[in-house]
Amino acid sequence: EQRKNPRDVLPVVTQLLALHAGTGYVHMAADLTPVYGSGGTVTALQREIVYLEPDVVVIYDRATTSASSQQVWQLAMPAMPTISGTQTTETAAGHQLTIVRAAPSSATGSVYDYTADSDYTGGYRLDETAAGGDVRWLHVLWIDGAVTSQQALDDNTVELQLAGGQTATVAFRP
Repeated sequence: EQRKNPRDVLPVVTQLLALHAGTGYVHMAADLTPVYGSGGTVTALQREIVYLEPDVVVIYDRATTSASSQQVWQLAMPAMPTISGTQTTETAAGHQLTIVRAAPSSATGSVYDYTADSDYTGGYRLDETAAGGDVRWLHVLWIDGAVTSQQALDDNTVELQLAGGQTATVAFRP
């Protein structure tokens, strides 16, 4: 198999849709559809990220694929995570990462061990799989207990109780 030289590949142009920093937060939105090329099963992918300083990230993905496909949301990590329903936890280097999938409720989680691939010497990947179609993915990630409770108000909105006593409601337009 002959591999292409990365310098010979045309650059993929994605579009930054929004970037805003306010007191205690940063919001970013991007259209990532071009990464998948044209004519494939992925017809649209937009990602929004809200970073609540210093330890919380909310990720919202709008993904449209052919109905006959599957969508897989992935996150790589160094240590073996544990999955309990919609919550995944991983502890590495003395810190705990918590990932909660607020939507879609129909997705199922699994862990891939990178050492199953001879190109890797370690690491793991959280795979969350849902049926194809027009899907909204909503995840909340935090480290070391930064969120004391979280509640999905709907598939586009989460309410977070932060360890410092503040409440944050993060809502996205579907």
